[in-house]
Amino acid sequence: MIDSQRGVAVKQSRHFGRLLPRLCWQFILLARPLPILLIGEGLFLGLYLIVKALFCFVETNEWRMWMKSVLKLEMERKHLSISKIWLLTVLVGLAMNVVIFIQLSLTLLEKNSFSFDAVLIRAVRSYSSQIMDPVMVFITHLGSSTMLGFLLIVGMVWLYLKYKDVLATLCFLIVVAGGGFLNSLLKIYFNRDRPDDNRLIEADGLSFPSGHSMGSMLLYGFLVYLSLRYDRWKIRKAGVVTSLICLIFLIGISRIYLGVHYPSDVFAGFLAGFVWLGGWVIALELAYIWNNKKRRY
Repeated sequence: MIDSQRGVAVKQSRHFGRLLPRLCWQFILLARPLPILLIGEGLFLGLYLIVKALFCFVETNEWRMWMKSVLKLEMERKHLSISKIWLLTVLVGLAMNVVIFIQLSLTLLEKNSFSFDAVLIRAVRSYSSQIMDPVMVFITHLGSSTMLGFLLIVGMVWLYLKYKDVLATLCFLIVVAGGGFLNSLLKIYFNRDRPDDNRLIEADGLSFPSGHSMGSMLLYGFLVYLSLRYDRWKIRKAGVVTSLICLIFLIGISRIYLGVHYPSDVFAGFLAGFVWLGGWVIALELAYIWNNKKRRY
């Protein structure tokens, strides 16, 4: 039985090893702009190496005992249980976000517009009213750089003082601050002007991808991760996670409503933010597993 399972794992790993390089080669042919090519290929190469190593690890006989020990330690320390299926699911999600972001980027560079932008702008602005205007202004301020910076400092202090988690505190800083720097680089490269029709507030700078959308995905998304990891009360955890996810999307909608971003800017901000956030969360979880393994052995 074990030999047959090992044979299946070997076949799957070999098939995956042949398939993913072909997909990467297709991106080499399609992704003409060099910065997009480097970002996309680098992310796919990293995903390929991680998944390949994971499959090679599954082929050994000791992976079940190792996984049981890891899960036991994680449950004792109230950490998320990291399994092969969970890791592969996150990697597939990141890969899909990379593909969509690259497609949006190529379309923007070729056409400088998207057909769905005008449709979604009309749909969102159809709810415009004197009551909604100040509500949307308030919501959009929750994704401003000032607010995100303040919440980052508070969150880092709270995380370190309450849980003494140096790794998570450092990762929180890298995710939010590093993501802000990445957003600035992307804006400079794509150099897309903001929409100038019916703005309700003034905004300067470039448009693609949306800094508010990407920043809110990074900070509030990391808070979602922390809630899933540390909160033991299921009802409160569900409420916090749901509220933060709704807030992230409301901040993106507010940027469209206020006329300072195209919907494609918001989508790109969410996609880039999720990829950056997911990559660092995976790295953090692997660091936890490695540290737990070292402590035990």
